[in-house]
Amino acid sequence: MTFGERLKFFRTENNMSQQDLAEKLIVTSQAVSKWENNISEPEFQIIQKITTIFKISHDQLFTDNDNGVYKGLITTVSKDTRMKIVYNFFTYFFSFLFLSFIIITFYTYGLDELTIHFPLGFGVIALVTGILLFYFSWLRDDFQRTPNKLLEVYGDRVIVMEDNVVIQLTNVISFVGRKYNVLEDIGSIKIVLDTKTYLIRNILGISELKKIIGEVQYMNTKGENV
Repeated sequence: MTFGERLKFFRTENNMSQQDLAEKLIVTSQAVSKWENNISEPEFQIIQKITTIFKISHDQLFTDNDNGVYKGLITTVSKDTRMKIVYNFFTYFFSFLFLSFIIITFYTYGLDELTIHFPLGFGVIALVTGILLFYFSWLRDDFQRTPNKLLEVYGDRVIVMEDNVVIQLTNVISFVGRKYNVLEDIGSIKIVLDTKTYLIRNILGISELKKIIGEVQYMNTKGENV
């Protein structure tokens, strides 16, 4: 594990953002980002401050002590941007159907030669399309709200990027992956904890992610390197 990976590990363990750490060290968040990406290293005085903030020793910051289990970054999970096209299509499609059936419902209601069953039937169809419109509109808004980077998987934890939540693998009851049928190798994963469940949608490469998480969980159980 590199210095940058250890620095990020201790930062996330303390539920701090890069900006939070930067403010405590009186530096920029860009500087912290460079340290974590091993582009540069802080000065000795800054290192002393880091060990004080995290209540760790100098050796812990610069030396691996992980009992054989690699705790560094294994993979970064991104969302599939193609899903934007899917959500937009269905949102516009059901918007058109909903408005069409609303118009037809009122039109047939005003025709004396038709029984009430016709406007009622079209009204039910309009209700169903309205529900589907709401559902796909919500999925589209959720897609636009989430960042392009969804998850970071480490040897001992995962980080949900939207909320910057650190989840230790020892606290996870189960990972439930589901593959979509819309596009190739895209899906969602549900992280089940004792107190909360996280659902991450629109994952690019869901098959590989499920494989990696399975290996990480197994290696943590065996106490070996991934």
